[in-house]
Amino acid sequence: MKNVNESINLGSGDPWAAPMGVNPRFENLLRNMGNIALAEFVELNQAVEFAQDERSSEKCRAVYAALGNIPVTVVHQVLTHPVWLYWVRSTRQILKAVDKGSEVEFKWRGHLHSRNGSASGLFSESLDSLNYILLAGLVLARQEADVLLKVWRNEHFCVPATGLSISPSDVSFAFSDTPRANRGETLLAQLRKDNGGGFLMSLSRPGDAVRFVVQLREADASASAWSEETPDHYLPQMTMAGSRCDIDNRNRHMIKNWVSFDVFPGKPVVVPVPDKDLASWRINLDSAYRMLERCYPLVADEISRTLRSVIPVKVDTPEQSVSCSSRDFWGATQVSSHPGIALPEVLVHEHRHNVLNALFELDPIVSESASGQHATYYSPWRSDPRPVTGLLHGIYSFLEVVAFNFAYLQKYGATGSESDFAEKRIIANVCRLKLAAVEFERSVELTQFGAELYNALRKRLDAFDEDSSEMNPSFLRRQIRETEAHRAAWMDRYA
Repeated sequence: MKNVNESINLGSGDPWAAPMGVNPRFENLLRNMGNIALAEFVELNQAVEFAQDERSSEKCRAVYAALGNIPVTVVHQVLTHPVWLYWVRSTRQILKAVDKGSEVEFKWRGHLHSRNGSASGLFSESLDSLNYILLAGLVLARQEADVLLKVWRNEHFCVPATGLSISPSDVSFAFSDTPRANRGETLLAQLRKDNGGGFLMSLSRPGDAVRFVVQLREADASASAWSEETPDHYLPQMTMAGSRCDIDNRNRHMIKNWVSFDVFPGKPVVVPVPDKDLASWRINLDSAYRMLERCYPLVADEISRTLRSVIPVKVDTPEQSVSCSSRDFWGATQVSSHPGIALPEVLVHEHRHNVLNALFELDPIVSESASGQHATYYSPWRSDPRPVTGLLHGIYSFLEVVAFNFAYLQKYGATGSESDFAEKRIIANVCRLKLAAVEFERSVELTQFGAELYNALRKRLDAFDEDSSEMNPSFLRRQIRETEAHRAAWMDRYA
């Protein structure tokens, strides 16, 4: 396995203002994310070698060498999973803190069990996850091997990128009757082909008899029906065209460093949904994706290639719905329950955040000389000041909210069951987008790619404004008043 020094050219910025489906240009974007994931993993291994910690270096060298025997497409599939993207970045940050003798930021250590330990202790624990990356690659490549893994009491045995999620009761044999604080135990995972052509993983304590065996799925197997009562040791999956998207309420990295870490407007308490809700989430997400296939196939096509994990959450304020995406968990979406076509709408919205985050990896878009990197901008969707990149994210994602609702109306017309909702969402967000555009344009400096992108976004907004100008005049007048009042209140507080 070696680093990839490939020059990726996305062309001009204007085609990225609207969905394009999975064409060669979009494939380039996906390939670049794979290259970035591989490069960051290689750089982490090099940094460990430079740190001259022989035990850590030996562990990294062994995993690195083993991954070299796995097809590079499989390695890319593993390393671009949101959990492993985050793990590589967090482990690099922890190692930097070791070198500097500084404290590790909580956002990089929340998933670790010894969260208040020294940076070197945190680094050692973080490296315990390295063998899970190897296991994921071996499982997907269906290669026989033995792998030692650290497991923790009362936690699922999760292998991100494979969908495997084995319940704590199935691995409880690893633990003694006397709990030990912040101490994991070691299990031996053995991957073997069976006589019938299948592929098995057995688990045992090193040196002991096998205690648990699971029949592994084919890498491209479609998700079976899932229920809390009859789990098959895999996460439930959202069914998309030829791809796997896990519905994950369990992974410690995403729960501790994202779900529990992000602060939404109003500061609601957000927690993952319980297992009993997963079956209904699977049905609702499948229905939402089918709606996108019918109404907005270009976006459905793109989502099938980018969305790897949906983290279903619930909010302590029932009247509030939340959703978000993260550059560090690229390819994942955190979302609470949304009724009707609001769920496919939010999938579109968060997908565009993920696309823009991927574009930011290739081009800064906003010039480094711009003065607007600090949180000083007004956003019509928020009550707090936003950085200029946050405001651009709002424009980019809510333009697609408008586009989706137009697509719904085009498909179902005025007689659609949620046509009134769609029309009001168009009107409300066009009003907000117009204000956001004025705010964005007041002082921002863009790169050439960024200017091309934004000019095309502005043209889309102007077209949506014209197309919606005759919709529901009374609601439009009310929305203009509410939007202006929102801005006035913000100006009174922050200007």
